[in-house]
Amino acid sequence: MLETKKVIGATKKEVEDRNFNVWIGISMGNKWFRDKENIKQNISWALRNTKEDILIVIADKLHSINYQVRNKLSEEKAMKLALLKGNEYCGFLNKIIKNFNPNEQKRINVIHWHDIERNEMHAKIELAIQQEFKNNEEFRKFIFQIVKDGVKRDTSRTYDKIQINKLARYVLEELPDFLHGIEYEEKKYYNLYTYPYSSSLLETLEDFQKNNHFSYLGEKFDIRRTVAVILDTI
Repeated sequence: MLETKKVIGATKKEVEDRNFNVWIGISMGNKWFRDKENIKQNISWALRNTKEDILIVIADKLHSINYQVRNKLSEEKAMKLALLKGNEYCGFLNKIIKNFNPNEQKRINVIHWHDIERNEMHAKIELAIQQEFKNNEEFRKFIFQIVKDGVKRDTSRTYDKIQINKLARYVLEELPDFLHGIEYEEKKYYNLYTYPYSSSLLETLEDFQKNNHFSYLGEKFDIRRTVAVILDTI
């Protein structure tokens, strides 16, 4: 069973009092998200703690960047494979969702990365972040460090500068949702994100909220209050 290990941006009581709508980001390259029981427990935790319903985001288009870097595929082939795997994962996910009762199933929304890209606020914040990355050397180094911290877990290979640059695109594209939350279909705002362990991106969120790094960016990017919960198995 998954339980709350750490809360960033709120108190544990605020989470348990269901003050936030929960979203789950599916990292396609992470083996944890390919385990049926892990996903079932993650959804169960989200349903217990969400304000209204939950949003599951399959980051398939984003995963094409991993295929380009780690599998050395062309951009076109990487995208086709990522979208194919995203559809396969959606089928895997739907089988798990069928184990929940009808009322619970109605509270589970599943979308793909192209749905995120169509969101006006996501696009606005991503553009601002991309410009900051281009023009601000300190911010650029900060993003590169997040990437380098992330690839440290892959001890089977090394990454050159070109590959680090490509992987930085992944971070820049997902960062708006970590910092601002997700506005889905202009109806609901999902601003509590769950993950099975700590990561550089979650530490970035904590830094923004504590004004440790680039505090001026919060106002510049129109960042709202977001919450992250690191889960743990008991």
